Amino acid sequence: MEEPSASTPEPTPPTNNPVFCSFCGKNAKQVAGIVSAPGVCICTECIVQCCDDLSAYMGVPPAELYPRMKHAQEERRKEYLRAMVRDFDRQAGGPVAVGPPR
Repeated sequence: MEEPSASTPEPTPPTNNPVFCSFCGKNAKQVAGIVSAPGVCICTECIVQCCDDLSAYMGVPPAELYPRMKHAQEERRKEYLRAMVRDFDRQAGGPVAVGPPR
């Protein structure tokens, strides 16, 4: 068997730290799945509850929730890009013509 070189990372042993939902406290064995991000985890049950709550708050059926949220995200992206262009124009002292390189 080959000895690991200095550049070969040592395999890390699996941890026995169970993953818990940050919202309900259930562990991964108690739910269908858990989505994790740095510092926070959410289980599938809490995701469903969140979607139901958003659906009720927005007054739309759950099936319409995602398309509406996606549209809102697209509008925020467009507004962000418009703000970037305004800031760039302000820094440049006025509108700048943008076109293909000559």
